[in-house]
Amino acid sequence: QLFFRQSTDLATKMAAVLKFTSLNSAIDPSFWHGLTEEKLERLKLDERPLDVVGNYTFGSSLNLPARLSLGNESFTSDTEAHTSSGNMLASGMLLNTNTLDSFKTCDLEGLSVTAIVQLAASIVSGEALLDHRKLLSFILLSHADLKKYKFYYWMATPTLKPESDVQLVAPASPAVATYSQEQLQELLEAIATLRKAAPTQSWFSFRDADITRPKAVTTKEDCAAANATFVMLDPSSSPEHPGWPLRNFLALLSAHGASKQVKVLCLRRDQGNRASEASLLLTLSLSDFNLTEDHVKQHHIKAWEKNAKGKLGPRVVNLQASMDAAVLAESAVDLNLKLMRWRLLPEIELEKMAGTRCLLLGAGTLGCNVARALLGWGVRNITFVDNGNVSFSNPVRQTLFQFEDCLHGGAPKAETAAKRLKQIFPAVETQGIKLSIPMAGHPLDKKREAEVFGDADKLQELIRDHDAVFLLMDTREARWLPTVVCAAEDTMCFTAALGFDTYVAMRHGLPTSEDPDVMSAGCYFCNDVKAPANSTRDRSLDQQCTVSRPGVSFMASASVVELLTAVIHHPLGARAPATEVDNMDANVLGCLPQQLRGNLSRFDVNVIGGQGYSQCTACSSKVRQLYKESRNELLRGAMNELSFLEDLTGLTAMYKELENFEFVDDWELSDDDDDAAGVATAATPLHEARVISEV
Repeated sequence: QLFFRQSTDLATKMAAVLKFTSLNSAIDPSFWHGLTEEKLERLKLDERPLDVVGNYTFGSSLNLPARLSLGNESFTSDTEAHTSSGNMLASGMLLNTNTLDSFKTCDLEGLSVTAIVQLAASIVSGEALLDHRKLLSFILLSHADLKKYKFYYWMATPTLKPESDVQLVAPASPAVATYSQEQLQELLEAIATLRKAAPTQSWFSFRDADITRPKAVTTKEDCAAANATFVMLDPSSSPEHPGWPLRNFLALLSAHGASKQVKVLCLRRDQGNRASEASLLLTLSLSDFNLTEDHVKQHHIKAWEKNAKGKLGPRVVNLQASMDAAVLAESAVDLNLKLMRWRLLPEIELEKMAGTRCLLLGAGTLGCNVARALLGWGVRNITFVDNGNVSFSNPVRQTLFQFEDCLHGGAPKAETAAKRLKQIFPAVETQGIKLSIPMAGHPLDKKREAEVFGDADKLQELIRDHDAVFLLMDTREARWLPTVVCAAEDTMCFTAALGFDTYVAMRHGLPTSEDPDVMSAGCYFCNDVKAPANSTRDRSLDQQCTVSRPGVSFMASASVVELLTAVIHHPLGARAPATEVDNMDANVLGCLPQQLRGNLSRFDVNVIGGQGYSQCTACSSKVRQLYKESRNELLRGAMNELSFLEDLTGLTAMYKELENFEFVDDWELSDDDDDAAGVATAATPLHEARVISEV
């Protein structure tokens, strides 16, 4: 009998101890997307804790576990974003590690101590009375593997520990046993009204059984009020136990003079947002809490949650399978670029690169490789222009084509290149346009004038619709009209051209703001003293095709895209002077050449600052002016008359001056370098003589 009496007494004592239902983490995929953005754009290598906000709902008739939820809105402090559904808020600390090893070896004890000391301090100071979010604090330790889209995490909701267990004075009872359903509903509606004005408040009370007139617990007097019943918006659905947030609220009451016996109404709501019959009424014997810093460091409940196996340990979520493949591809491309900002190039303007609309004139060897390099820099808008079809010799050199593209006469190059680019990176906006570009030196048949002029109209429209134009055609004369249009329309222009073992990558200048007749740098034709002519006439097969060492096109393509990147990052953009070739601080990427000339036989690259030429047959002010005033007249003359452009720009007159120039075999040179500068010999080639005469 004594044994059974002692067992009964022990069972009664154990039953009187108040127990709580824990909170389970419920992290929406949008939270991980938000973390990805935070990591790439702001945190980078920073491992300092980040403030985040969680929320929990109160009550459910479905007997679901209580959940602490996080989403993309967790990274904003805007309370309206969190409380629109009437949820309560929790204040959290996110620590995202740079490596998985750091995640595994993180000091969990140190994290919980930091959180609990802050919690205790907010209660003692009264700060938690004004902002109830601080009464439920949580820790989220995470590691984001942004290559595999795996996120490792472990959540804890540390709480204060009383000197002794909190006791139930009487068993928990349904609230409807004391209050009517109508009274509970009025209480719920009154609290909802209060929370609209103060969304961060989630603890309330009413006095003398006046349940319809609740007030938020915001002062020490509210805590110590006599005959008060405290209202908890309870996340628990247990028929016996309240939710986890009550633990720290009891510490708040104890710290600010509440009576030793308190009543707590655990208010819950059903799926229809009505007061639930599952609401509980508790009468408790309040325990003392020692909230000194030294004490709470040693005595607190860490509450690290269990994983899916029911063991203490972290969880992992893999979003790769659930994410759209196109979104994954876009994020992966952005990842490599944004990592540059972490250490190497914090000032790089990736948004400018992504927003640059690029027009590629030519979809052959250079066009394919330039497009691939642009994708690597995050460019999202690429248009191909070409009038050819894919031939059997193309796929091994032109990286966007396959064998099947050569069949049945060959697929159109421009359209096929755009199609393949879309397959490589679905997020790119790309199109292919079949178009013939009018070429200087190629006679214009009057019967085809309307067609040719229509092609010129289309070319002008395309250039106007893009920010950067790449001249990647096979012949010199095909580059002439686009060069003229870009200079006249104030559009960035770049050229890449190949020899057998040589290449040139070049940026064209634009009219300077000081003098529109002067170009900021030279163009592809500024080094020539002859107008472009038909270079395909009377040529053997090896001269008709672009015969070059296979690696040359990759070098030229990469170089011309890097020139675009450097121009975009220069304060003056395409108007940057040619002299920036020697300025390593020209932009965040270094110097800004006007052109690069590579020679694979010597494995060297010459960096050149080519100046604009006032008598250039493409970008000089006279050519630009005639293009704007009478484009068709310019086209007829350039296509039908070999001397037209030379006459227009003054090159013909310069030839006559040189013919009348009297050369002598012996020059009487001075020992003074200044006197000897700029002197040509009788053997000086014509184009060198032109340079010397200008000096």
